[in-house]
Amino acid sequence: MLYVFDKFDLITEESLEDMILEMPPERQEKVRKYKRIEDKKACALGYYLLCQGLKEEYGIEHPTLEYHEFGKPYLKEHKEIFFNISHTKHIAACVIANTEVGVDVEEVREYSPLLLDKILNEEEKANLKNDNDFFKYWTIKEAVCKCEGTGIANFDFQNIDYTKYDFDMRQYPQFNAYLTVCYRK
Repeated sequence: MLYVFDKFDLITEESLEDMILEMPPERQEKVRKYKRIEDKKACALGYYLLCQGLKEEYGIEHPTLEYHEFGKPYLKEHKEIFFNISHTKHIAACVIANTEVGVDVEEVREYSPLLLDKILNEEEKANLKNDNDFFKYWTIKEAVCKCEGTGIANFDFQNIDYTKYDFDMRQYPQFNAYLTVCYRK
């Protein structure tokens, strides 16, 4: 199930602080590391979506998270449930599934030629029709990486051939953003 929140303006600093205080200490620390209020909201809301989804779908409250070798979180007491969280400046997303899953969301915005070169190979660059296409490729590649669980820092984005993975992918070009969910088949 996919959960998305894009009404950040509804979250006041006071309500954000209340949300943070209900989190486990390690998650509070993660949220508080962000400098900008939008980033704090995004991180907190990603976790909130996870908690709400787990409560609705499985009756799980106060999940305990552990982390794999490359930093991908998992549920300590429920290894049969998989999830992934992504957030950008004004959107938080969480997907919960019964198989490995990855999600990425990116708002459509200006990007640098350096980022273009880091993410896309020459064939993909040649196929770009507009800025949206760049974010389509980027979110696919990052969702694949997150589904694999090997860490974003360890992936050569430019050379990812996402067509070779045995994944089911769904894209949601909404909210002036691209959101891609990748499920292991």
